[in-house]
Amino acid sequence: MSSPDYAFYLDFLDCHYEKNFPTQPDQARSYSRLQSPHGYPWWSSGNQASSCTGPCKTVCLIHIIPEPLVTGHAFGRKLRLLTASDYKTVFDQAQFKASCSQFLILSIENGQSDPRLGLVIAKKSLRLAVQRNRVKRLIRESFRHNQHLLTGLDIVILARRGLEQLDNPAVTQLLEKLWQDIIRRRNRQAAR
Repeated sequence: MSSPDYAFYLDFLDCHYEKNFPTQPDQARSYSRLQSPHGYPWWSSGNQASSCTGPCKTVCLIHIIPEPLVTGHAFGRKLRLLTASDYKTVFDQAQFKASCSQFLILSIENGQSDPRLGLVIAKKSLRLAVQRNRVKRLIRESFRHNQHLLTGLDIVILARRGLEQLDNPAVTQLLEKLWQDIIRRRNRQAAR
């Protein structure tokens, strides 16, 4: 129960007066559309209902939910280029460049511990919004998984024509190659 793989979450908080809450499992209401007592499929004999004190006599049911497998790889505000001046700095002073026929990646050292990402996905390069959103999602996902290698960089990715013909694994593979290229160039400059 106290395993680090599991966290306790308050899954259900509902006001029932104890007089309406059955005390025996065989007295539990069974609904025709729900197979388990009280209508909660995760309810088992191992879960205990505890009465909370107070005027409402609330019944609190605790449900054990496994934590996500990958933690610490979020894409919050601190990992994004937010202002036009941030983008302008990267465009004007790009130290590291990596490109292929579908992408151009520009980056500079930012003097911080976290990498930051900015996307430029123009309608001219990807006509359909569905395709633009798909490419943005894939770029963000790839960045999230490689952010520990890209520490201290401000990165802007520009999309070029031809991305709509590539499927998701091909786009991901291209991005992985470009991330490695940026890392190699940064390490080469640091060695000088």
